[in-house]
Amino acid sequence: MNNERTKLLLVSLGRIYGGGEIHYTRLARLLEGEADLAAVVCSPVLARMLRGAGVAVYEMPAWARDLLVLRMLFVWLTMLWCIATRRIRRVHLNGQAEAIYALPLRLLLQRVIVTRHSALTLEQSEVKRWLYRLNARFATEIVCVSSYLAQQHKPFVRKTRLAVVPNWIPEKRRTEGRREDRAPYRLIFVGRLVPEKGLADLLTAIDGMEGVELWVVGDGPFREEAEQMATGTNTTFWGFQDNPEQFYQQANLFISPSHSDGFSLVLMEAMSHGLPALVSDLPAHRELSNDGAGAMLFRCGDALDLRSKIQYLRNNPQAAESLGRAAIQIVDEHFTAERVAPLYRAVFQLP
Repeated sequence: MNNERTKLLLVSLGRIYGGGEIHYTRLARLLEGEADLAAVVCSPVLARMLRGAGVAVYEMPAWARDLLVLRMLFVWLTMLWCIATRRIRRVHLNGQAEAIYALPLRLLLQRVIVTRHSALTLEQSEVKRWLYRLNARFATEIVCVSSYLAQQHKPFVRKTRLAVVPNWIPEKRRTEGRREDRAPYRLIFVGRLVPEKGLADLLTAIDGMEGVELWVVGDGPFREEAEQMATGTNTTFWGFQDNPEQFYQQANLFISPSHSDGFSLVLMEAMSHGLPALVSDLPAHRELSNDGAGAMLFRCGDALDLRSKIQYLRNNPQAAESLGRAAIQIVDEHFTAERVAPLYRAVFQLP
């Protein structure tokens, strides 16, 4: 091991392998060879992915994952052990819950970086929002994955401690061989199955549509209710998939009906494949799609507007293909590893 490399500790409390955990897997690959990485994690899938990237991983034991208090205690004690034995001086906290460690880490003379992935409005509890604002003030720097999130932080975090570093596509995606004119017209939803992702709006929108099928890729607590809602529609639930690339290749239209988002990783993935996309008009979706140039927008929460625009894109394949071409250009210009790598080097103060 090269002892001259910067020592960086990655910390994640999440049990499920979602967008924030995918970000960590890509970050480890991005920094491979440039920093000495260790990670304290609670998700077994994330632990496996990080080990594959050469990271020294300290994984939460299975018997304690379901209790938040035990997870937080395990992570804190393991962080202290890593700081002492690995001589860590930089710690990255991967999200809102992890920000609770910012103050004690600063007292230990650590440089603390917090990445915010989700919109502050996603937190329904005023107490949780207040706690995050309090904890975030102690971070050395806060990385927001979109300008929209940075704007949300400006009332309580100094501008000099905010950095906007978007998510990225680690390598160029395949765009050839994608499904186009074959029947039925296939829609794809990718994401965690929770109410705020808006899957209920999509299922309502396609109810009674002839010649349309929906593929749902993902899992979560809303799955059982969603399966009941999907009765009578041509919908297939594929569950969680490590690599959904094959599903993008076999779809006609990607749909993100989310009610709240800080940066849609799955929308960026779909755009990188040149897959036409239809998304709710959230600020984060507008930012990622260049205000609708790379994805068609519909009114958030409006199932009738969503249905109308599905029908429009189905009946106007040239308009759909135009969206796909614009999407590839947006991703290639703004969301590549080459563009993001120097931003992260600056955040972590890597040589």
